[in-house]
Amino acid sequence: MMPSLVEREIASGAPQPAAGRRKIRLAHVQLLPLLSGVQRVTLDLLRSLDPDEFDRSLICCEAGSLSVAAEREGITCHFVPEMVRPISLAKDWRAYKKLRALFAAEQFDIVHTNSTKPGILGRLAARA
Repeated sequence: MMPSLVEREIASGAPQPAAGRRKIRLAHVQLLPLLSGVQRVTLDLLRSLDPDEFDRSLICCEAGSLSVAAEREGITCHFVPEMVRPISLAKDWRAYKKLRALFAAEQFDIVHTNSTKPGILGRLAARA
């Protein structure tokens, strides 16, 4: 059986929090910062994760009701204004580069995406 991410981190000798475990760094990429439909599910999902086990982040295009509610729950919010709904090669390329830089800087263990635009850009940037 393959060891879990946390078990691998402990075995690697990486610095651990007092409880002996490193928090799992999770990012959820969501295009619109509205608090309806899938965005509400996103917030419920992030809320349900134990903050002692997970370092939770939300990434969307701008501040809005979703990011305000997330920040109230102790969830870190990042904004990528170039990530827009309409297809725009220039903005999509800039959004991809910003996501790639953010993922490299934050060292997320898990990147979760949903809808089409964040799904494509987020998955490509996370794999880069």
